[in-house]
Amino acid sequence: MALTCENAGKVYRGLGGMLLPQKFWDEDKFGCRGGVELGIMSTTTTRPVAIQYSGSWAGGLRPTIFEIEVGQVDRGAPLSWVSQYPGEDEIVMPPLSNLEVVGDARMEDTEKGIVMVIPLRINVNLKSLTMDELQGRRKLLHISMMQNLLAEAHRDLADVDKEAEAAERENQAQILKSTFYL
Repeated sequence: MALTCENAGKVYRGLGGMLLPQKFWDEDKFGCRGGVELGIMSTTTTRPVAIQYSGSWAGGLRPTIFEIEVGQVDRGAPLSWVSQYPGEDEIVMPPLSNLEVVGDARMEDTEKGIVMVIPLRINVNLKSLTMDELQGRRKLLHISMMQNLLAEAHRDLADVDKEAEAAERENQAQILKSTFYL
């Protein structure tokens, strides 16, 4: 299913009145601002839906929406065809997507109240693994760890066995000495 982006290739995300950390606003050593979304990020092609999720109607801390430019590759996956709310035109972006601030935040007066709009560009992490791949890697890690622990235990038990054999030989030698030298 192909994504048809309205509004010249933009999607939106309402933040529910949360405050963004200062690191989001400060330029890094490369002059970039923004951050990385660690989880799956829900967006919409419909700006009023994002405004609804911005918390503007609830008197939140700071009603905010991300206005995100998407490119040919960085479009995400449309979910309307399986959504309980197909009218929201939900598009999800994969975990570890980079959100770069590309302009100054602006305040806009909407029918739901004043909302801060932050223009962003997204770079989708195309190398992130699927859940099955992550679980497979984790399984291999656990198997390798158990193999290492078993190898260590066998080595340590072999050392203990050698020490026990040496102690037993020493004990037998003492018994022989005491028997013949009485």
